[in-house]
Amino acid sequence: MINLGSGTDRLRLLFKQAGTLFTGNIFAGALGLVAFLLTARHLGAENFGALAVITTYAVIVDKLINFQSWQTLIKFGAGMVPERTGSLSLSRLVSFCLMADLISAVAAAAMGFFLVQFVGALLGWSETVLAGARWFCLVVLCNVTGAATGLLRIAGLYRLLAAHLVLANACRLVGVAVGIALGAGMDWFLWVYGLSMLLGYAVIMFGGLSIARRWELGLVTSTYSYFKQYLSFLVWTNLSSVLTVPVKHFDVMVVGAVLSEAAAGQFKVIRQVGQLLGQISSPLYQAVYPFFSRDAGEGKTQSGIRLARDSGYLIVVLAVPLGLLISVPGIWWIPSVLGESYTGLVAPLVVFSVLSSLSLGAGVVHPLFLSLGFARETVIILLCTTPVYLWLLWYLTGVMGLMGVVLAFGIEFFSVVAIKLLIIQRWGNRGAHVG
Repeated sequence: MINLGSGTDRLRLLFKQAGTLFTGNIFAGALGLVAFLLTARHLGAENFGALAVITTYAVIVDKLINFQSWQTLIKFGAGMVPERTGSLSLSRLVSFCLMADLISAVAAAAMGFFLVQFVGALLGWSETVLAGARWFCLVVLCNVTGAATGLLRIAGLYRLLAAHLVLANACRLVGVAVGIALGAGMDWFLWVYGLSMLLGYAVIMFGGLSIARRWELGLVTSTYSYFKQYLSFLVWTNLSSVLTVPVKHFDVMVVGAVLSEAAAGQFKVIRQVGQLLGQISSPLYQAVYPFFSRDAGEGKTQSGIRLARDSGYLIVVLAVPLGLLISVPGIWWIPSVLGESYTGLVAPLVVFSVLSSLSLGAGVVHPLFLSLGFARETVIILLCTTPVYLWLLWYLTGVMGLMGVVLAFGIEFFSVVAIKLLIIQRWGNRGAHVG
């Protein structure tokens, strides 16, 4: 039984906000999963693997170069929510974050477009994959949602954050269904996936603009001396995001290079189950970060640590049974739903589901660590662990196939969490006890 202590009301509020996101995410996830499975079955493992490589390349480019400023906006803006409209400090912060989003989006799209040929030659991509990767760079160009996302989370408008996923995935499912009815090829599905992502971005930007108008926030220029504190945090947090890209996205690329594009499509199915489980934790992470930031700013670090512990326990209790419920019956539903070309991935799917479920609860350490100001330390940890992970990923994939990818993920994730907990414990011994 979890001892909620004096934090019961905070935990209840946190889960109420997270529950709003969770409900929307589950609905959106169900729509996305149906679209995903229909696409996989219609295209087959080979073509679907090519689609997976294309979309993964776009995500990697976006994560590597496109600075999403929402972490910076929440870290410094959570305590700036104006009691009266027209806050000059918040306007300056939002303006800085929006400028960072725009500049980095242009840089990411340009870099991704010009690197396609080089990366494709290195990994042996077909002309179809090369053309699709170039098209998806335009999607990267339109991802300037960092500041808008930060405003929506600070304002507590989680319904809109959930609604944008539902709308985007609903449109994707309709597009996929039409494509199947028409017997369309992969080009159709590239357009469907890309345009549905653009629709989601548009909804987020509209919501952020609405908050800015409500609070009468304008675009304000500032001197370097004023925003350098924001710039430092932005750089460190985005460096840490860059260093997590190999862990989150290189696995599909490595599977395609070491094994085959068909195997990449098979592993994409395993990854999709992990994303479905993430619908439990992702809403909580989004809702809890403003709590942690306010606690850190007010010197109430013990309260934040207790909140992280209690919420992490609850996630594990929810996620582990769900992971087993989805993965174990895979011996029946995988061949019947996806076809015979996807058989043989039940064992790695079950192991991945268990590891993912445990990681969801432990993952609450990440926003807590960041809210305590350990942005630079996060980068140092990842600089040490990411090269080890890449070596393990390549080696274990070659030796053990898809199971090797799963084991490399587990080793890397729990190593990082253990290091962060040790740092928090040492820091806590100097002022706050980690319960």
